[in-house]
Formats: sequence, structure tokens, C-alpha cells
Amino acid sequence: MSLPKQSGQARLFSVRVLWAELFEPGNRYEVLAQRVLPALWAKREDLARLYCPDNGRPAIEPVWLAAVTLLQFMDKLPDRQAVEALRYHRGWKRAWDVEVGYEALHPTSLVKFRQRLLEGGAERVVFDGLVQALEGAGLVKKRGKQRRDSTQVVGCVAKMGRREVVRETLRLALEWLQREGMAGEVPEWQIWGERYVDSDVPWHRLSVASLKEKSAEAGRDALALIPWL
Repeated sequence: MSLPKQSGQARLFSVRVLWAELFEPGNRYEVLAQRVLPALWAKREDLARLYCPDNGRPAIEPVWLAAVTLLQFMDKLPDRQAVEALRYHRGWKRAWDVEVGYEALHPTSLVKFRQRLLEGGAERVVFDGLVQALEGAGLVKKRGKQRRDSTQVVGCVAKMGRREVVRETLRLALEWLQREGMAGEVPEWQIWGERYVDSDVPWHRLSVASLKEKSAEAGRDALALIPWL
């Protein structure tokens, strides 16, 4: 894929223009837009090395994908929920600095971007952009405890994506069993239906221990469901 062309011009229908009064200076999404996003743009050349400069169809702007990855880590959102946030959440749109009616990207674009970062050894680029910007804003002490491993950011988001894939697969499998009239034959149908078909897990509110348990639970349920498929 080739890189898209840059445009530093403020867009007429961007959140920055239309909803500027909604975000106070200390708002975290405003801080991300004012401090972190410019720092990521400053590292665009490092991200550009992961792409072919002029071959293939234009890719989604890597700076934007890097910003989404950081937002996912902050708000603990897996890929599909992150795409929904980009479509409906004004704070995410402000931090990303996109137009109000922006058609959100596909979740697989985030997966492929993380793969590019790891394969190209560039995960440090995203993390350093965040830390340097926050240090410059006085929000993080230099060389303080906030310096975490960059692979933790990318790895954490990737785990959320895998967890979501397993749960979505379970949901689709259960819906298929229901269409085939086999729901009554599955002893755990009611529990699984409530867990994967009728519920929407608020991932951003769960503790690390709860997230691990949800992952283990989905794995156990998937193994138990396989014989019925």
C-alpha cells in the first residue's frame, strides 16, 4: 500500500471547526488533539517507512491509525467498538481531528496497522509520540513511572481485538444454532445466549482481572460449544 497525501488545511466540517466550544482546554480529547496528534504527525516519516511510497492503493493515514491505537489503549476498547466510537463519539472525533460525517474505517485496518508496527519494529514510534507530547504538556514527569513498554500498548489493544473476535464467533455460532432449530438441544443455551447474544460488555469499565476472566470464560465456552456445530 502507498501512503495517502497529507493535508494540513483545516476542514470546514471538522470537529475542530464545528464543535470547538464543546471541548475545554483541559479536556483529555482536546489535549490529545492539541498535543499528542501533532507529535505523532512529527513522526510520520518513521511510520512512512512501513509503507511503499508510490505503489498500490492509498492506505489509511498511519498517523490517524496510531492515534486510534492510543485511544483504544486509554479507553480499553477493542477494534469494533473503537470503530463505533470513531463514528459516534465526539471526543474521539476531536482527538482524531476528522470531519463530523467521517465514514469510519474497518476494524481489520487496525489489526493490519498493529502488524505493520510490530513487523517493522516501529511500535516505539507511537508510544514515544504520546510520552513526549504529554511530557511537553507537563502532564507526565520526564523519566517518571509513566514510562511503560511500548509493546504493552500495542499488545494490550491486540488482546482486546482477539477477545472480541472469539466472542463474536460465539455469538454467530449461537445464532446459527437457533436458526437451525437446535437451541433447545444445547443445555447451556440460556446462559450462553445471555452471555454472548443479548449482552454488550462494557470493556472499558472492567478491571484487568475481570478482562482475563472474560477471555478465559469465552475460551471455555468455545470449546464446549464446538461439539454442537
